[in-house]
Amino acid sequence: EVKSDFMFRGNLHTVYRIPEAVAEVFAKHFQFARQTHQYAVLPELFPDCTNQLYVIFYNNRLTAMLHKEGKLQVIQDLSYQNPEDAAYHLLNVCKNFELHPDAVSVHINGLIDEKSNLYAAIYNYFLNIEFDTLPAGFEYHDEIKDHPAHFFSHLFALASCV
Repeated sequence: EVKSDFMFRGNLHTVYRIPEAVAEVFAKHFQFARQTHQYAVLPELFPDCTNQLYVIFYNNRLTAMLHKEGKLQVIQDLSYQNPEDAAYHLLNVCKNFELHPDAVSVHINGLIDEKSNLYAAIYNYFLNIEFDTLPAGFEYHDEIKDHPAHFFSHLFALASCV
């Protein structure tokens, strides 16, 4: 099933598809739920930022969102097999939008550890890296707090936008 979301900020449309079986489950069990693609919500996390690369790491996949000079440039899912692939993709995103890695602040979220080869590969090229924190104004279970905040920061930040 093809769906679309309108992003007022930037006057953009996100067009995506979901499997029919998933659409049927939502229609049957969550009739009044508002469905929104991640790409329509991510720009709301940093509405007026300059030169920021927001990255969410998953298993062998990442989502990168680049803002340059206060304007959204791209949101893209990229697959990688090794840490060097991930670093290459992030460098390529910057290159394609003529932004030097030293001039961008990288916000890291998701399944990445500061002591990992993945982090080391990214750290080789980007000087301004920070792990995102859990959004303020919420209460978190101790089980969540037992893990690095950036493992879940993107999930709670996205949930706070919808």
